[in-house]
Amino acid sequence: MDPIEAMENYLLVGHPRIGQVSYCTEWPPAMLKDAALCTLQLQEFLLENGMTLQDAYPWNILFDGSTPVFVDFTSIVPDTNNIIWKATSQFDAFFAYPLLLSDLKKGFVARSLLKDVIGGCTLATWVGLLSFLDFLKRPRWVSRLAISRWIEKFIDNRPELKKSLRAKLENVASKNKVSKEVKLKYVRNLRRKIEGLCVSGAGDAWHDYYARQDTEHDFDKKIQIIDTLIERFKPSTVTDLGCNTGRFSIIAANKGAKVFAIDSSETCTNELYQYAKSKKLPITPLISDLVCVQSSYGIMGKQFPGILERVSSDLVLFLGIMHHIHIAGRQSFSQIAEMLSMVAKKVLIFEYVDLTDPNNDLIGKGREISYSQELVIEHLSKYFSKIEVVPSDRSTRTLLICQR
Repeated sequence: MDPIEAMENYLLVGHPRIGQVSYCTEWPPAMLKDAALCTLQLQEFLLENGMTLQDAYPWNILFDGSTPVFVDFTSIVPDTNNIIWKATSQFDAFFAYPLLLSDLKKGFVARSLLKDVIGGCTLATWVGLLSFLDFLKRPRWVSRLAISRWIEKFIDNRPELKKSLRAKLENVASKNKVSKEVKLKYVRNLRRKIEGLCVSGAGDAWHDYYARQDTEHDFDKKIQIIDTLIERFKPSTVTDLGCNTGRFSIIAANKGAKVFAIDSSETCTNELYQYAKSKKLPITPLISDLVCVQSSYGIMGKQFPGILERVSSDLVLFLGIMHHIHIAGRQSFSQIAEMLSMVAKKVLIFEYVDLTDPNNDLIGKGREISYSQELVIEHLSKYFSKIEVVPSDRSTRTLLICQR
């Protein structure tokens, strides 16, 4: 007999398998905000039913497309603590403070701090990153937290006072019961504060990239080609590398594929996430620089696998980005081909950008550049047995359809 079935009383819970694993260190701000709200909504529901969350880590949540899903059932415990919420400090360090940084256009800093899987973004670190302009933008938040940090520092520098205060607080907590209503009011107030944060992204040069491009080429032609190719190969999963605002990701998602859309632009991925969420599309946008992708981290450097280990798909799009990686990023075609082979399970659609392409003049070379389509195909051929060459949307570009 199954050990679980042998038990007299048990509850078996589960959720559909989520094949696309992503972490808070690569989420655009709007995703982190929705993960925070998901956590608070669950905490409110649990409190109403005599339960609580014993921790509030963003790693407790995965995104199924653009939908946050809570997956750590062992975090749910009976509400027996006589405090408002045991996980308050964790929620602050991993959700509230990083979101406040994003609200102040410091999302890159927030994601970097979240790699500290134990401490997250501490109050001391958060206050240390503030400027006078930040105070002007969010005076109530900044003032309250700056004062809290001053009090925290004052107490930390006086061990005997800290010990005495802790004992008094424990004594008060043991004698005075915190009602469910008080706990619910705290969580609801916190939820309203998080909802009020503006996390639209820091703004960058890539957000209106296509609008600023040469209008002579027929971009609709590339859209039609990619649409036809996705229809031809019918991938169940797609990874769009250098997705920008996600035009091609949206095409793939509308044809039923689950999509990882990856770009270094916080603004582009943030906008794509909000669009995918509004249309209920299976797109998970992530922030990552392909020249310096997020490697594995955590305990022994293995706890959280690197992004290239998690975003492999049936079909990979590598469009309009070759010259950025090779010229600006200074990566060889051997390295580029190897990286793409790690992600593309079956098909790679690689847009070759010729040396004469006008956009190359916009990239600071800093050195002599020389390559050819034959050289690129030579390196890709090490990993893909069949490569088909088709026209792109302008004469200086071609699409290399690479198959395993």
